[in-house]
Amino acid sequence: MRRTTILTTLLAASLSLAACGDGSRAEAPRSAIFDGPVYASVAELDADADAVAIGSATAVHGRLTEGELYGAAKLGGAEGLPIALYEVQVKNTIKGAAARTILVTRIDQRRLATAEQTVFPLHRDLMFFLRDTATTLDGMPVYSVVGMDQGWLRIAEGRLHAVSRTNGKAGPGDGQTVVAVAASVR
Repeated sequence: MRRTTILTTLLAASLSLAACGDGSRAEAPRSAIFDGPVYASVAELDADADAVAIGSATAVHGRLTEGELYGAAKLGGAEGLPIALYEVQVKNTIKGAAARTILVTRIDQRRLATAEQTVFPLHRDLMFFLRDTATTLDGMPVYSVVGMDQGWLRIAEGRLHAVSRTNGKAGPGDGQTVVAVAASVR
């Protein structure tokens, strides 16, 4: 198992400016580089997941900061990262317990661009390895994805397709069947 330690998030303000139609200038989204654990297998993702579910993202439910969602006091008074909360309709829970409708956090790419995280495609079957944040919003439980892009996979014709790539290699679960991965999750 090759894992790296989580490093401090580097926020590099992208000072490139975009011209607006009225001649004024607007600031482009900030950008960031993230480094965290590299999961070598589905078993490693599973070990860090509170829940594993199959479902589909249906909409962006809201855009907040971590401070607004979790409370700035939990973040030492910091605002935290800008996040988008995706509403996910859960079709099947493989591990743990998840409500039929949950919210899943992602970095808000409109406000903070990063190549380390992909936006969820809407209305597509996906498998999620999730961490329970012990937070609710509008009556729905909030989860985060284990390992950023490593913790969710597209499903097509009964097979999983990894979104993440590490050193050109597809992430955990790529090419495996949904049935095989579901049987291996504990």
